Amino acid sequence: MNLYLSSLTDEQRIVDNFLSTRTELYNIEPIGIGTPYVESISSYISRIAENHNLAVSALLSKVIAPMLNIDYLKDQLSQGIIKDTSHFINENSPVTLEYCNALELLTSRDDLRSLTMLNWQGIFSKKLFSRYRKWCPICLNKMKSNSKIIYEPLIWYISEIKKCEVHEVVLHDKCSNCKRNLPFLHKDLMVGYCQYCGSWLGDKLVFNKKNLTEEDTFIYQNYKVLLANSSKQSIYPTRVFISNFLNRLMKKLDIKSVAKLANILELNPATVNSWVKGRRQPSSESLLKIARKIGLTIYEMIYDNNKKLVLEIKDSPSQQKSIPISEIENCLRKEVNSKEPKSLNKISKEYGFYVPTAKGNFPILCGEITENYNSYKAQKIRKRRIEIEEKLIDCLSKETPISLNQFSKDNGITLKTAKTVAPNLCKKVVKRYEEYIHELKRKRVQIIKREIKEIVNTLHQKGIYPSSNKVQENLENKHLFRKEWVKQAWKEALESLGYN
Repeated sequence: MNLYLSSLTDEQRIVDNFLSTRTELYNIEPIGIGTPYVESISSYISRIAENHNLAVSALLSKVIAPMLNIDYLKDQLSQGIIKDTSHFINENSPVTLEYCNALELLTSRDDLRSLTMLNWQGIFSKKLFSRYRKWCPICLNKMKSNSKIIYEPLIWYISEIKKCEVHEVVLHDKCSNCKRNLPFLHKDLMVGYCQYCGSWLGDKLVFNKKNLTEEDTFIYQNYKVLLANSSKQSIYPTRVFISNFLNRLMKKLDIKSVAKLANILELNPATVNSWVKGRRQPSSESLLKIARKIGLTIYEMIYDNNKKLVLEIKDSPSQQKSIPISEIENCLRKEVNSKEPKSLNKISKEYGFYVPTAKGNFPILCGEITENYNSYKAQKIRKRRIEIEEKLIDCLSKETPISLNQFSKDNGITLKTAKTVAPNLCKKVVKRYEEYIHELKRKRVQIIKREIKEIVNTLHQKGIYPSSNKVQENLENKHLFRKEWVKQAWKEALESLGYN
């Protein structure tokens, strides 16, 4: 009897132990950990939602939000507000850490930091990533045609990465169907698909092929080795790494002044000084520039102190030489009648004299030069204003509306400049584009509803009950059934045939 009770107790202990190890979310393995093409955390979230047959909005608001510790983030996600923090998801920010910690608790995984740049937060400042998703259509098509799991690698999202290394095409950052930029997180996020119109992102057949430059290759080399080793190190650099490294570099090169180091690295002395003192962190662009200048990768800067530097040290620029007063006068008289006026500062640098010397000896000439330059600059501003207004009017006359962001990119005009110069025209461009997108969405919804009705009718005529699974199997985009309005369209189609 005791032996029987003991056996029951052991079985109960095994069951209890099994139940205690169960997770709230499936322990889905991320793709590519330990390789340069590791999956992004936003891509992982989308796949988690798909595996649980949930919309991303439901996963974020009902499952992830309660696990978060940052109150404003928890409140936003609980209310379905996603876009405010979407662009931080894959980076190295506190928001990134919150998502990773929550997902690791929910899945019992301990490697999800490797799907972000959290492990390298000691060397990179924020704004390391593009603001929107980027992708290689050829890579996506190959994943689909080879029946591989579709995912979006973290490396595609890095700001400096502009092209696909494998296919040497420019990465896309806009849906070819609805022409919209795609945030990293969205209530209807689907890996490989547009979250707005549901189009497959590998559909575009014409690709902008551009060979990788030497700089592109160097950038890839740096980020590939960092991402591949993100899960392999036991120690990662802290915020003092850059300061310590630059101080070691000065010692190694026997440099006494920060100004000389800045000259060698061809960077601004004040900026380099702030790095050396540990007051600021260099941008990713500056960090790559330092690495390239000294002939190392960023990874080697961190982990290989004995690597030989490949560094060409140029002589310091010569100081301005003293020139005769009469020569300064000749220079000023020559420039005062120039068809393209220059500022007094620019003239002094070109001819090698000091501005105070010129002003002290030739105040009238200097005044005329300054007045001419200010007048010339004002004329250029007026001309630029007219050009921007004309381009905005032309934009409004195009058959297919474009966003103000696209106008900015196409014409090399910042949004701030456009809005300052022609605020009313900018509002018209924005409104016209919003109406265009709304109409596209309306048409798309109608097409999908018709498609669902046709599938339901076809199955009914064949004597097959048009269940949600059967309809989903016949849909071109099977992810659509995660949307409530699609489910409602299916129910309405059933009711029209008399099904309860």
